[in-house]
Amino acid sequence: MPESNDLKTHEDLNNVFRIAPHFVEPDNRDIVALPEKTWLKEARTDFRFLLYAPPSQLIQIHDYAQALTELMRAHVDSFDPAKENCSIRDFIEKENGQPYDLLIVGVDKHSFPKSLWLNPVSRRLLAWLPSSLLIVREPKWPLKRILLILLHNKWDGKAVDWLVHLSKRSEAVATVLTIVPSTPTMYQDVGRFAVGLPEILANDCALGQRIRRVAERLVVEGIEATCQLRQGSPEFHIQQELIGGNYDLCIIGAEPRNSLKRFFLGEMVTPILNWTRRPVLVAQGL
Repeated sequence: MPESNDLKTHEDLNNVFRIAPHFVEPDNRDIVALPEKTWLKEARTDFRFLLYAPPSQLIQIHDYAQALTELMRAHVDSFDPAKENCSIRDFIEKENGQPYDLLIVGVDKHSFPKSLWLNPVSRRLLAWLPSSLLIVREPKWPLKRILLILLHNKWDGKAVDWLVHLSKRSEAVATVLTIVPSTPTMYQDVGRFAVGLPEILANDCALGQRIRRVAERLVVEGIEATCQLRQGSPEFHIQQELIGGNYDLCIIGAEPRNSLKRFFLGEMVTPILNWTRRPVLVAQGL
């Protein structure tokens, strides 16, 4: 954006575009306020949820889904295979004109791994579902504490969006957890390999930029949040944080659907769902 009195730039632009350029001088305060105007949109009231739960969990999950629906001012439908006489995939695909934002799946807490991961329907569901997914094993309500886990992939932004939507409406306190690999033993005494949240935020690396953007977003949105950085095994630190933090909800971005990519990048979502009793929202998206 050239200065209005920069005659050389005016001439160069004129030579390139063959037209006389017209310059508008914005107030610097307008430029600074652009992120706020972009992020602070009016709260959405057009969310569409779909509830899918086994008969043994239906009443408990229905109450949870109803409370969440009222909080988000959303419309909710229920899927009953017996009544619909079709698969949940067929049911969702029939709704392409008005897609769902979130599928809420209730899971029998006494047979969680079997019912979710060994059930062919659930396995296919997680492989093709276009919307975000909320797995509820033991409902926790109201929402007071939410954990956001950053995987630094393309769905982090969607995960942050869900955190903003839920925290603003519930006034829940948020914790943003980022995990980085441990420093190799041979470099632990070398100062330049020291890694901490202040160092990463002060650094112009991609990780630091992403964490800063998330932190700035939450500040602008007026959400009370804490950023935490851990080094080492992601599964270990996530498990420790979930156990010790007494969270009501965990939000995490979806992982690649390609099993080879998950193998090389490390899989986080499946291990979390296999052991945690907390509701987990896997963000991906429309």
